Amino acid sequence: MFKGLVSGDETFVCADKAYGSQDHRNWLLANGIADRLMHKAQKNKPLVNWQVWFNKSVAIIRSGVERIFGVGKRSYGLGRARYRGIERVRGHFFMIAMAYNLRRAVTIVAPRDSLAA
Repeated sequence: MFKGLVSGDETFVCADKAYGSQDHRNWLLANGIADRLMHKAQKNKPLVNWQVWFNKSVAIIRSGVERIFGVGKRSYGLGRARYRGIERVRGHFFMIAMAYNLRRAVTIVAPRDSLAA
């Protein structure tokens, strides 16, 4: 599944600990993609200091992306597909993405004075 999510034109891939296997890291290296997969502690083998630091630095990048999906689930009903068929679900997702971007555009572009009124 991991390899199907990566299109190959990325400069780096950020992912959580579930994707942090050595197989995935080797595949990214072979395809010239920088590895930003979080490290997972093994049983009786805690993470070393640089791995903890690395996970925190990747978490900052991931939080911006995860926040958008959280808003989608909480405010726009993305927790469950409403339609059958990949094309309809994809269309629904794109409509929600447009609504999210329009909502953001209003708050970014609108002068602060008009928001207070």
